[in-house]
Amino acid sequence: MADIARLAGVSSSTVSRALAGSPLVAKKKRDLIARLAREQGYVVNTTARNLRLRRTQCIAVVLPAGSIGETCLADPVILALLGHLADELGQRGYSILLQKIQGASDDSVQRLDVGNRPDGVIVIGPQDGAAEPAARARLLANEAMQRLRG
Repeated sequence: MADIARLAGVSSSTVSRALAGSPLVAKKKRDLIARLAREQGYVVNTTARNLRLRRTQCIAVVLPAGSIGETCLADPVILALLGHLADELGQRGYSILLQKIQGASDDSVQRLDVGNRPDGVIVIGPQDGAAEPAARARLLANEAMQRLRG
């Protein structure tokens, strides 16, 4: 980023803003910086960006195990729902982290061991297998995005 800033005659902050599409940088300057970034082979380091923004771009999808330990992954409808949910969240720039817990109490969801803390959590339950998977996935993804926006 420093090389692009030097070539464009601006600060690294301006390069960062320009590459993020900020209206604080004039369109002509944004275009110049984008062209220089392409020519230099610059690729945004999404891990560093997410760290700075305190975002992971990841949603945890929680699957409660059944009362006798069976998993709902054996249910083809739930499996289809997960596939559609991954597609829906992927289109919005999010990945999913699949987590299995015993039971689905609020307590067990809050104690999840999800490492880097996802931006949100979607809990899949037996009722989710009753709806058409693509429609239910779209609804769950939309609800998650609305909650993330506050």
